[in-house]
Amino acid sequence: MQSALAHHDRLLRTCIEAHDGQVFTTTRDGLHAAFARPTDVLAAVLAAQRALHAATWPVTGPSRVRMVTHTGSAEQRADDYFDPALNRTARLLAAGHGGQILISGVTADLVREVCQPTRRCKAWASIASETLASRSASSK
Repeated sequence: MQSALAHHDRLLRTCIEAHDGQVFTTTRDGLHAAFARPTDVLAAVLAAQRALHAATWPVTGPSRVRMVTHTGSAEQRADDYFDPALNRTARLLAAGHGGQILISGVTADLVREVCQPTRRCKAWASIASETLASRSASSK
């Protein structure tokens, strides 16, 4: 299991760094990263899910990872971040299941604005908003 987690972390870090993200904290089996642009985080999580799906997992079987993107300002202290936006991210993560990417409405709106002329980008944001909206409605 330990080698699978190390492999998982390497794959995620590679995807995060390839899209100009910075890991700022780790959990037992996860990473938290910050990105300057919402399009970078979207590209990173899509690349990460693809990399995890394509990877060989001889002992544990496929690694099904839930991922969340949310956009907000946060106060940086030392190598960590603090803000209610991170609390929102944690609540969204709790709603997800392995293999899913949940994108907050804030991030989806920003991606739509930036990628307006790009059909593929608009589709990602639209799918994410619909998924999140249906999850929010079913949890009430």
